[in-house]
Amino acid sequence: MSNQVERWFGILTQREIRRGSFASTRQLIDRIDTFVINYNSSAQPFVWTATADEILRKVAAICKVINGTRH
Repeated sequence: MSNQVERWFGILTQREIRRGSFASTRQLIDRIDTFVINYNSSAQPFVWTATADEILRKVAAICKVINGTRH
């Protein structure tokens, strides 16, 4: 569930906040509210396309890299 929430905030940030210029906090809040209304009007569930095996292979590869560091 948290990955879906993180993805949604990533979309919000990318589409509305990152390159925005806001004169006030109220303007930022209004922009976010407008985004939420528009997004929700045509929202679709996120669909994960990776298989469990693909994910586990990636995790294994990352573990090899991490285990090779001196952190």
